[in-house]
Amino acid sequence: MLRGAPFRAAAAALALFALLLAGCKDDVIVWSPDGARAAIITSDGLRLCGADGRLSPVFVPDVYRAAWLADSRRLVLARSRAIGDYAALAARLGPERTRALAAESEVFWHLWKMSSDPETEPPTAPDEPGEIGAVLMYVREHHDAEMRTMLAAHKKDILKEALSVEAGWHSLAVARVVDDRVELGAPLAEGLVEFKDIRPSPNGSAVAFVTRLELSPVPDEGLRLFVVPIDGSAPAIVVASHVAAHPDWTPEGGALVYLKSGGEKAAGRDLQLGTLQERDVLDPAGRTRIGGDPRNLASLIFQETNRVRCLRDGRVIFNATEYQLPAAGDGGHAHEQLFALDRSKHADVLAPLIRREMLKDTPGNLDDFRVSPDESQVLFDAGQDIDVLTLVGGSVERLALGAFDDSTKTSPLPEWRCPGEIVYLKARGPRNELILRRGAEEVVLSRTWPDAIVARLVKESSGGAP
Repeated sequence: MLRGAPFRAAAAALALFALLLAGCKDDVIVWSPDGARAAIITSDGLRLCGADGRLSPVFVPDVYRAAWLADSRRLVLARSRAIGDYAALAARLGPERTRALAAESEVFWHLWKMSSDPETEPPTAPDEPGEIGAVLMYVREHHDAEMRTMLAAHKKDILKEALSVEAGWHSLAVARVVDDRVELGAPLAEGLVEFKDIRPSPNGSAVAFVTRLELSPVPDEGLRLFVVPIDGSAPAIVVASHVAAHPDWTPEGGALVYLKSGGEKAAGRDLQLGTLQERDVLDPAGRTRIGGDPRNLASLIFQETNRVRCLRDGRVIFNATEYQLPAAGDGGHAHEQLFALDRSKHADVLAPLIRREMLKDTPGNLDDFRVSPDESQVLFDAGQDIDVLTLVGGSVERLALGAFDDSTKTSPLPEWRCPGEIVYLKARGPRNELILRRGAEEVVLSRTWPDAIVARLVKESSGGAP
């Protein structure tokens, strides 16, 4: 739940939209599978960058997340735009979701006006910025006079925020790179809640995405895993509820592997007891069809930010903390490890991937681990440096990049371009630069980029608005 004034939370929704447009740090730089170009996502939209550093103009505004298809010519993009007119919002929602919004908003309004302090939101306040913006727009549209009277006795800035609040509208669509332009297709899914992750299937027939439940009649912070045909021929369907944010497809492309809570009422952001599951979602022809019961691969404790990646050799890699219970005191300092489970074998054996003696020197949280394209190495964001794990042997090498933008301690945004080549931000001369590293050689990709664009990358590497 949001904390603080409801209008401050919703007007903070406007500031949050800027954060969303800026992208999460794992989506600021996304290389195509062939390594020919990268999607560069900043607060002004989507650009493309070649391996020579040549940067395009903004092709698609309002993008905050991107994922390439295997052909390296198409991307799935998540966008967020503000809607300030209630009639336009209702038209986007359609009759059924508009009725759900009305029901939720009327409960919110009743509890809010009964409150002794309108600066504190009712317990039914939605968690998502886009959704709380929609609720407050409904109240403004249907209870304007009464709302103005209630807020007039309080600080003027509350009423001002009430009259200017907007809803955030999120959409998912396929974009195609054609020569020197990007063509955007029709939405595959859209609504008031953010897309937490996007995973196109290996054969390009479907897209899996993770988001929260929209306009729920009961409080529910859990994440849902959906799958939708990439041609838009059918609506998205739910694969699993109360999952972690980062699932993956099996190499064959017919099933999804994900972390799921053991309880349907588990709070989304807390530690959860759950399982690593695999579930069939596509038939042999590539059409969406949810199979029978999911297969439980492992039991563990996880958070919603934990990540799953499936390797072509049949192994599933995921990050988790080893807990031994009961434990005296606070149980000691929790430190995550990377584990592998071979789903192609009958014996369910979990293998730790980082050598024990090296584990203490790696980051405590491994949510942002990145598997190399040849699946031989994994990199971690280690503050202002990078750790590279070699899967055979479990050794970790620390790449000391040198401090950059030291005042904010932002992430260097490490990402694989191709096997043996990593891209990251680093201080180079009078400003930070985007660097391509081949072995020990560093090549500056952003040498000709305007200062403003490089500055946005630095700001957004820590999730900050430019």
